Amino acid sequence: MKIYRLKTKILIILLLPIILLIRELLYFNPAITEKLYSRLLYPPLGKLLSNISALLPISLGELMLYTFIALAICILIRFLYRFIKSVNKLQASLNAIINVLCAVSITYCLFLLLWGFNYYRQPLAYSIGFTTSKSTVADLKGLCTALIDKTNQLRAEVKENEAGVMYIEGGFNNAANRA
Repeated sequence: MKIYRLKTKILIILLLPIILLIRELLYFNPAITEKLYSRLLYPPLGKLLSNISALLPISLGELMLYTFIALAICILIRFLYRFIKSVNKLQASLNAIINVLCAVSITYCLFLLLWGFNYYRQPLAYSIGFTTSKSTVADLKGLCTALIDKTNQLRAEVKENEAGVMYIEGGFNNAANRA
């Protein structure tokens, strides 16, 4: 049984270099990331995660983070207990290192598969055919001036009560229904 467990742990640890290699391949090939992961694999996975997350009063990422921290503390306490009680300190240390490598491997693989590969996709501007270029100071000044003028125009249309406080005609529910 111990040999089987050790082989399983070695296979789990070997996932780490494999997933790192895949990550590097996707990093240098954002079109493949976009086509295979972001458009094919992630949509149903994202929908599943969204449905699970909707059932929780906390975000799934936060829940995973808190769980990871709690598990790390428990594992540290367990390691210290076993290390103190162990006759063979080297064996206890090697087991702890193997277990930590397994945990890191599983955690990082899950991160990349559930979210992380989206960081290696094509930029949105490229996907929608939007060209980006450097803006000049004059361009930015013109944009700011136009935005200020539009803001001032819209502000003049806002209704105020006698005290100069803005109010929504018909109340919030009326505005929400119109929206």
